[in-house]
Amino acid sequence: MTEVFISYAREDQEFARDLNTALQNVKRETWIDWRSIPDSAKWRAEIFAAIEAADNFVFIISADSLRSWMCGQEVAHAVASKKRIVTILYRSVDHEELLPGLKEIQWIDYLALGMARTFQRLSRAIDTDLEWVRQHTRFGLRARHWEANSRDNGFLLHGTELREAVRWLEQAPTIKTLQTTKLHEQYIRASVEWEAGELERAQRQAKRLRLLSLSLGGLLALSVAAAVGAYWQRTLAHARELVSASTASQDTDPELSLLIATESVAVTWPWAHTVLEDAEEQLRRTILASHGKLTLRGYEGQVKSVAWSPDGRRLVTASDDDTAKVWDATSGQELLTLRGHNYSVNSVAWSPDRRRIASAGGDGTIRMVTTVYALDVDDLMTLARERFIDDPSLDSCKKYLHVDKCPRFPELPWW
Repeated sequence: MTEVFISYAREDQEFARDLNTALQNVKRETWIDWRSIPDSAKWRAEIFAAIEAADNFVFIISADSLRSWMCGQEVAHAVASKKRIVTILYRSVDHEELLPGLKEIQWIDYLALGMARTFQRLSRAIDTDLEWVRQHTRFGLRARHWEANSRDNGFLLHGTELREAVRWLEQAPTIKTLQTTKLHEQYIRASVEWEAGELERAQRQAKRLRLLSLSLGGLLALSVAAAVGAYWQRTLAHARELVSASTASQDTDPELSLLIATESVAVTWPWAHTVLEDAEEQLRRTILASHGKLTLRGYEGQVKSVAWSPDGRRLVTASDDDTAKVWDATSGQELLTLRGHNYSVNSVAWSPDRRRIASAGGDGTIRMVTTVYALDVDDLMTLARERFIDDPSLDSCKKYLHVDKCPRFPELPWW
């Protein structure tokens, strides 16, 4: 999240740059688009996402910005998102020409105040109800994430975070500079209802446990039941936290999300094979979303080519960082980095006997290297025997092996 999104016309770029610099000099995080590129759906989506993630929307008023189609789109999105909007009059305009949603906002008159006093007024506006505004942005982003994922229960608020959201919503009538959106209210209400349902389900489970404990009789049984019930509540809470963590990491790290989802099922399974409905559903989703068995990391540049060894136990990859690498295909461990090309390595291939790798580079050369990491021990011994040309000197054997006679090349026993 950022503190300030700055909307301006290209003709007012010099003033926008001065304003942005002044904000950054006092450690305020800003978002401003300096690009002069043709409009596109991807570009608009990026700008709209930045508006949603900002606590404040600052609009620089001039005849040029009021004529700008993109400025109009940005203002409309800020108004729809119920963002706090601060306007700065940079060039004289007729008040009636202001864009929808701006006429009722008192602008900061740069023409009358100058830069220093304009910046003071802007800073005061940003700091008004600061913490409440930050929560407005935070819960707004969470709500839009929930909406974008078909209002999946896994994206709802729970526990302490939900209680914070309820208190925040209760404060809304006292905030004069900003309003909540309908989506804010729907999201928090849905979270409250889901939490209440979870509590009711947990209470029913605790009641069943208490009834079971009563059949054991005696005060000791009741004490055990209370302890078991409390532990069960903690187990349920932990399982729900795991479901939320799995859901949150699904897009960025599907393998981690899968691991967490399995744990959310495992924590309640010992209780008579009980599984939360959300945990089971999340496990299904993460299994479908998980495509890779292993992720190999270690390159600084783009990976251009990959090839399996003939036995399927190794991988060789080529990159535009001028290297090729050999990997263990089971563990993902990097075994060897091959260097020598002066430009991007574009293609790699194994020899049929697994002993050599050929690489083709953007420098116009093809290199071949013998790789011992693709060979079994018996193949390694064979290759070593081929490389063993001159017998070592007796002096070397005495120095390093402490023997009076040099050994012969060893043979592996057939068993």
